[in-house]
Amino acid sequence: MPPEQENRTFEIGLVMAGAVSAGAYTAGVIDFLLQALEEWQKAKDAGEGSAPIHDVKIKVISGASAGGMTGAIFTAMMNEEFSHITSLPGKEPTRDEINRNKLYKSWVDDIDIRDLLENSDLKERNSSVKSLLDSSVLDEIAESAVSFSPTQEWKPYISKPFHLYLTLTNLQGVPYDIQFQGNTGRGHSISQHTDFLHFVLSQNNPELKEAEWLDPGNSNTKNWHLLKRTALATGAFPGGLAPRQLQRNFDHYEFRSWPVPQRPKESDGAAECVRMVNIKPAWPADHTDRFNFLSVDGGVMDNEPMELARRTLAGKQGFNPRKPESAERAVIMIDPFPSEKKTEMKSQEELENYDIVSIFTELFGSLMSQARFKPDELMLANSDSIYSRYLVAPTRRNPDGTKANYPIASGFLNGFGGFFSKKFRMHDFQLGRRNCQQFLRNYLSIPVDKARQNPVFADYTEADFERFSFQKDGTDIIPLIPLMGSAKEEVFPLGWNTLKLGSRELEELKSLISNRTKVVINRLIEQYVDDGFTRWLAKRIAGLKRGKIVDAIMEKINTDLEEFDLKS
Repeated sequence: MPPEQENRTFEIGLVMAGAVSAGAYTAGVIDFLLQALEEWQKAKDAGEGSAPIHDVKIKVISGASAGGMTGAIFTAMMNEEFSHITSLPGKEPTRDEINRNKLYKSWVDDIDIRDLLENSDLKERNSSVKSLLDSSVLDEIAESAVSFSPTQEWKPYISKPFHLYLTLTNLQGVPYDIQFQGNTGRGHSISQHTDFLHFVLSQNNPELKEAEWLDPGNSNTKNWHLLKRTALATGAFPGGLAPRQLQRNFDHYEFRSWPVPQRPKESDGAAECVRMVNIKPAWPADHTDRFNFLSVDGGVMDNEPMELARRTLAGKQGFNPRKPESAERAVIMIDPFPSEKKTEMKSQEELENYDIVSIFTELFGSLMSQARFKPDELMLANSDSIYSRYLVAPTRRNPDGTKANYPIASGFLNGFGGFFSKKFRMHDFQLGRRNCQQFLRNYLSIPVDKARQNPVFADYTEADFERFSFQKDGTDIIPLIPLMGSAKEEVFPLGWNTLKLGSRELEELKSLISNRTKVVINRLIEQYVDDGFTRWLAKRIAGLKRGKIVDAIMEKINTDLEEFDLKS
């Protein structure tokens, strides 16, 4: 056990994958997880002996894109009082309930396609086009979501200190040199574009070499403002949302270590096949004091940042025990998988019918998919025999009991679909709450015969094991996070048939898209065409073609809505 870990405590690291608008699902999962932890704490505080006596603490969150934004909201929420959205599906939450839950407010109530299709970012005649969508509203949401009125009380289910990692795609890149033996004396220069910022929430400044301290008693410090900018940066979907400029110290990169394979050697009964090696960047000799760079979506390069959370949990020990009798720490990945479409193999004829645009489109998607491909991590997360890694992903049943092909409403249009209707986001938030309840009830547990040997349960008597365990598939198991109080009440989903969009809503959407398309195209022409006549001619041609562009966009939207059975 790492020296910083408390006795009889099971530590959790949350990994929040990129999700675009399906961040509403991740927000729902977190909302119920916090509710379960709070209800359990209330029962323990009551001192009636009716609650399991071990502890579970959230030590670290690592997030990309929408997951990173949710992690930032979570970190701010931990410093103030908040409530949970428990009125669904019977009735919509009240304004007061919404205001007291920043997860729901940010991901369900505040964000909408109508705002993203505004033109606030292009009000000035000389405004340059930074993204297809208007990202101005995101600044307002971040300002509201990552601000708080501190209570000065530390949540008992949050570790001290608490770590937050937000992944970034650094467009500038961090330079490294690899030296080779040879007659030229030259090295091989490479750039690292997978980046992250590390924040630490702690009552006192931990003064870590590469981390930014977040003061829980003051939301107006510079690092809280940096967190807001970083949250917007990790969610800046390339092309769709505006990139963000960030600035940090050069020396933060001096302390990073990288895993290097080595011959296996035994250490405390575990084989060490990897060692961490510090490699310093090759900064230009004339660099300034601060490193400035543009950043886009962290999910482009690292959409499931499992390793950042795993290493933080492992501490100096370097690994997290996997067996049920020794597991004291676990990584839980929350991944909405916004697109559930099955892989379709192209025919020879389809492959022959290509052009330069389709090739570059395929290339961009291939680079993103390859950067995200981590079979070792996903295999471990899906393994029934490993108790240090878990996965929460959307699952939904049709009325006839069969498993739905598309569990989340936000999944269509590559994850942007949730922005089109509040109903979609409400559904996914509630599905996240429901799936989290099922996960805690059925999966986040340890067999009793193994728990008797696990140090987390060292204070349990046989009576405790008997009182707090239950049977699943013929095996006695004990939950790591028990469902108590209001968390025991069944969470029901919203009906899929209530979500469908009608022709009036689609016509309104088409009008908004048409207006935004007109403004974006005209600004691009003004930005890149200097000659007056040529500019006029280009706008005339664009006006004739704009209708076809909008029709193509609407055709794609309608096709996806029909495939997801979300069109009335």
